[in-house]
This record gives sequence, C-alpha cells and structure tokens, in this order.
Amino acid sequence: MSENAARPQLEEVPEPEDFYTILLSMAGHDLRSRLQVISSAHRLLEKRLDGPEKIYLEHGQIAATQLSRQLEGILEAFHLYQRQHLVLKPVALMPVMTVIEREGGMLARRKNIDFTVEPAAVRVNSNGVLLASILRNLIENALKYTAPGGRVTANCECDGASVRIDVTDTGIGIAPAHLPKIFDAFHRVEGSTEEGLGLGLFIAKRAARLLHHRLDVTSEPGHGSQFSLVAELA
Repeated sequence: MSENAARPQLEEVPEPEDFYTILLSMAGHDLRSRLQVISSAHRLLEKRLDGPEKIYLEHGQIAATQLSRQLEGILEAFHLYQRQHLVLKPVALMPVMTVIEREGGMLARRKNIDFTVEPAAVRVNSNGVLLASILRNLIENALKYTAPGGRVTANCECDGASVRIDVTDTGIGIAPAHLPKIFDAFHRVEGSTEEGLGLGLFIAKRAARLLHHRLDVTSEPGHGSQFSLVAELA
C-alpha cells in the first residue's frame, strides 16, 4: 500500500475566529494582574506573618480564588465555542457587576479611592465570561489611572431596547490626539507610570465587537474619562 493511500484523509479545519485570540489575550492580561497581587502578598509575608500584614494574606487568598474562577469561566467559554459558535444569551447584569464591585473594591481601598457601583436588575444579550472581562478591564483601568482621593463610578442607564454602562473616573484623562489609539494593542496612556502591557482596552474593544456591543469613550486631560458600554436588553 502506498504512503498516500495509507494516510487517512483529514477534514479541512476552518480558520479560527477572533474569539480564540480574545480569549487568550484575556487570560494573559487578567491572570497576570491577579498573580501580581499574590506575589506582592508573599513578599511581605516572608518577612512577617502576624500583625497588620495578615490583611495581605487575605488579599492573596482572594486573588487565588478569583484566578480559579476565571480559569473555570474560560474553559466554559471554550466548550461553548467548540460546540457550535459564540451564541449570545440573556445574562443577568446585576450578579456580574456585584462580583466586579467586590474585586475592584480591594484595589480602591488600597488606593483610597471612592468607588461605587450601581447595577441594574436587567438582562442583556451577551456572554457572561466576555461581558465580565470587559467591565473588569474598564473598572481596573479607571482605578489604575485615578490618584488616591479620587472617585470611580460604574452605573447603568436603560434606554428603550438597550442599557448603557458608564464607567467614570476622575483620573489623569486622555489627550484628544491619543483617543483614537487607546484601543490599540500595547498602547499606554501618555504620562502614566502604571505597570501593564497596554492590552486591557484592546481586549475590551474586541470583545465588545464580538458581542455586538458598542464601546465609546470621552475624556478630558486632567479631569478624567468615561467609558460607555452599550448592550441590547434581552
């Protein structure tokens, strides 16, 4: 039997869509930030395990739990895609925003930032894993670029058949010339000293596009920014 005859014929595999790229980028960005918290906690706890430093142990434990939950969510999303394709379904917005409020609250307390979240008891046509990642990136980005003593809010406004989620901060703001570039991969806000790869807004924009959500931004240098995610009500 010839070599060609013995070799089974493989079905042509379709080209992977942007979903895979977004998901891998999401994992690298989100999980890296969690691991930074864990690493900081361990460095402090190596020196002293009692007294006020116990709070850092708590932060590390919370981060580890978040890491585990995100991995489970990513695996669930992969299984969803492999069964057919990305299907939008009704997602309750309040539980998603409540979890993100708890996660963001830890960073807000460390930076002494006034952080409030006002969710709405509505459902949107979306994907829970990707929607949570978009909002998480927007809120963490706002907290990152807001100085101690500042304010970050996330609230919802229903308008007919859609809901708009506004994430507003009193941070450093973005110059008009840089606004068109902020959703590019590896772009960093001018004047920022924060660590990061510059992937958060890139991931959020591409995920929003995949979910058929709209993501807009307005900003004034020195006075803060507002990112608005618009999704269709279920």
